[in-house]
Amino acid sequence: RRAYRRIALFLLFYLYKNVAALMSDLIWMHQDGFQARVAFPEYLSTGSNVLYSAWHVIFVIGLDRDISDEAACAQPQLYHVGPKRALFNIRVFTWWMFQGVFQGVVMWMLPYTLLGTSPATYERSDPSPFWVGSSTAFSVICIVVNLKLVLHSPSPLRWTTLVPTIGGYLCYGGALMTL
Repeated sequence: RRAYRRIALFLLFYLYKNVAALMSDLIWMHQDGFQARVAFPEYLSTGSNVLYSAWHVIFVIGLDRDISDEAACAQPQLYHVGPKRALFNIRVFTWWMFQGVFQGVVMWMLPYTLLGTSPATYERSDPSPFWVGSSTAFSVICIVVNLKLVLHSPSPLRWTTLVPTIGGYLCYGGALMTL
């Protein structure tokens, strides 16, 4: 029962976060006229799957506290979600992927539009308005994606959820300090 819940959340979250980040690259390719230029600084996008949003999911899901085994055995209805495939099915998967696409589009377009970013301001070596908008969009993606994991966590207010999430934010903040 616990393993099914954890694996379902892990798979949905991991795919969701990558789809949300991918939408920025897809939109940027169209905005930039397919010039093969990156949407985010390399060290931010490379660190995303390692430092900012991936390692803490293992702690959040792996260390969550469930009800005791005795209580679970006394309530067999708790096991019904597995055979019913209630936590991981095509409908749930599609909903998470739709959210990834929609939220990814919004998380790129809002900073891009509000900060007046355009392909004309793309200077690889200069901290131009493009990189400010790009880094802002990436920051929003990191914050929203990690908050989604906290909200879907079985124990959102436990230290095993909050400490790794804050750790992910600190890793990201450290990377931003190198700008």
